[in-house]
Amino acid sequence: AFFAEMYQKDRISGGHVILLNAKDSPFYEKTKEQAMLALRTYPGGLQVGGGITDENAKDFLEAGASHVIVTSYVFREGRIDYDRLERLVYVVGRERLVLDVSCKRVGEKYLVVTDRWQKLTEETTERVMGEGFLEKVEEFVRQHGLPTEKRTEDTVHQAALELCAAQLWKSDEWDNKDLFEQEVMQEAT
Repeated sequence: AFFAEMYQKDRISGGHVILLNAKDSPFYEKTKEQAMLALRTYPGGLQVGGGITDENAKDFLEAGASHVIVTSYVFREGRIDYDRLERLVYVVGRERLVLDVSCKRVGEKYLVVTDRWQKLTEETTERVMGEGFLEKVEEFVRQHGLPTEKRTEDTVHQAALELCAAQLWKSDEWDNKDLFEQEVMQEAT
């Protein structure tokens, strides 16, 4: 709860509380207890991820999470499980769900990784985020997000992926929210 208090005091919202112990770990319950304490300490200020399912997501939201972050539950056996995704959207609402597309470069593709960043899926980031969406985000990053001296195709791509993973356009506190909605989101719909 120390960091939750610090984030609250400094009015920093959107921080992540990640449960790194798997549910079958003897340390999971203690980890969950600490996560819940942090969420109750700064209600609405922190997102939570790690072991989130349609069965426990509501508990974390009720404890104070602003959003739930999900990867492994939705990406099952190497593919996206749309039934599970739909159940999560039904339980928590689209606006409170962050679909984490953490990825690893494999050749020319970026594949989504799950299970504490240990397992590669068959899903490319482009397929998950929609055809052309990532390219629009990359163009936005080229124009507004990286200093020229740090701009390479890899850094642009990685910054775009991080922006997508964090879903910053959902945060009213992000300075570029309106510009991003204008230049990227309206074109994507």
